[in-house]
Amino acid sequence: MGDRLMRPTLKQSLLWHNAILYLTYILHFAIVTSPLAALIGYVEMRLHPDATTSPAMANLMRHHQWLRNTFVVSTVFAMIALGTAYSGVGIAIAASLAVWWIYRILRGVVSLVWHRPLPLWS
Repeated sequence: MGDRLMRPTLKQSLLWHNAILYLTYILHFAIVTSPLAALIGYVEMRLHPDATTSPAMANLMRHHQWLRNTFVVSTVFAMIALGTAYSGVGIAIAASLAVWWIYRILRGVVSLVWHRPLPLWS
């Protein structure tokens, strides 16, 4: 009986992970706190490597991967944009990056709210 009280049910676990995902999307949207959101996603993925036991949990873990990839790619391209800003190319890269970043965040939120899968190229 004590083990049953300590271990959350699948529904409780899904609700918890869903709340964490909403928090990380909000933190990603507020650009300054993106590194914190990436850290939260990384910790969630490392704490629950066996999260693929249910399709719903696997879908939530894909959101963390989606956000991690968004953070890494945007960080690399932001450095490239800063490095080439003096030639004007960096401004075009930064503008493209901003549009792509907003798309990724909004696409992830819409997929999370409507319980739809993320694109394969995440």
